[in-house]
Amino acid sequence: MSSDTTFYIIGLSGGPDSVALLHWMCQRVDKSYLLATHCNFHLRGDESMRDQAFCQQLCSNLQVPLLVQDFDTRTFMAEQKMSLELAARELRYNWWRTLAADKGRELGMPVRIAVGHHRDDSIETLLMNLMRGTGIKGLVGIPASNDLIIRPLLHMSRADILQYLSEHELSYITDSSNLENDATRNKIRNMLLPLMEQINPNVRQGIEKTIHYLQQTQRWESERLDEIFASTQQYQAAGATWYEWTVPASLLENSTHSGSDTLSDNDTIQTLFYHWSQRYTGATQHDQLFYTVLPDLSQQRAPLCTQILSLPSPSFSDQYQLFDLGKIQLPLTCRHWQEGDRIQPLGMKGASKLVSDLFTNAHYTPNRKATTWIVADASGRILWVVGLRVSDWAKITPDTRQILRVNKPE
Repeated sequence: MSSDTTFYIIGLSGGPDSVALLHWMCQRVDKSYLLATHCNFHLRGDESMRDQAFCQQLCSNLQVPLLVQDFDTRTFMAEQKMSLELAARELRYNWWRTLAADKGRELGMPVRIAVGHHRDDSIETLLMNLMRGTGIKGLVGIPASNDLIIRPLLHMSRADILQYLSEHELSYITDSSNLENDATRNKIRNMLLPLMEQINPNVRQGIEKTIHYLQQTQRWESERLDEIFASTQQYQAAGATWYEWTVPASLLENSTHSGSDTLSDNDTIQTLFYHWSQRYTGATQHDQLFYTVLPDLSQQRAPLCTQILSLPSPSFSDQYQLFDLGKIQLPLTCRHWQEGDRIQPLGMKGASKLVSDLFTNAHYTPNRKATTWIVADASGRILWVVGLRVSDWAKITPDTRQILRVNKPE
């Protein structure tokens, strides 16, 4: 760490991990580049105030400035419909990031947020994710750094930290909620890992080694996935942006055999979708097509640029369409496709066709359908499925007296 180029915000709860972190940082960084922060979530009554008072005294002893933030955690939890643990995490990290941005502007230097995660936290995270179901990303534990967050003690175990505190004669407080086994992480810490140690006393070292190997594997996996998903396409239409990717046949060639040790096509597709969804928010799929969902566009309308022309008709263009004004009831509407929409395509006499069938024949994806503009007259009859077909009933004929030119909507 370089104290002359970086300012550090330190999360201080008063527990052994954060106390060791603050003291460790004080030995390595000029204190003028340190700011301790304490979050009072007001969840444990007098104990919450005890924690705050302890942190204030510790920072006074170490001569490090302390900033305390109060949170109405239960109200936030109810409003956001989150668990208590997740709500507290969201509140503190949002505060730290806002504080880091403000400090960065004020000081004109990089700011990092230091938290006291250690090796055993990383092991617990792996086990939590393993039980939920995850890919390699969920099995590599906690990263040593992530965006603005750094974890200087990640190489140390909980036992190492307690030894450090003892050697430096540092006191700390114990959060009574950490002793309760109502939260999943506490059950893993207080029940599962001790049981695993009865089976193998070196289980923590074994899992740590596994995390190291998986971190190497994740790097290779990430490089390969970058290659696989390089053909992902970004689209923009109707003011919306989305991404699409189709599983190439080459990735399924080796999964079509019936051997019990071979993945099925569906297994391969679902595995690929898991990885694709880690890259794009709002990911969904339709068979072998992966795409990101759009906002609701059903009420969206587009303005139309129209012009009434006299004969003879101008030349045709893909930027506008020409219709017989005498057959149309104005005003026109430009909207998106709705289930059941029908058009009488040019050349089809006396019959209509579902617009959805046009989409199917043109191999339109769900998002392409949702963003296609439909131009209809005041009676609701469709003149134009933009980009696909125009109507037969409003076409220009020898009897046409006035022409309506309708520009392609933006």
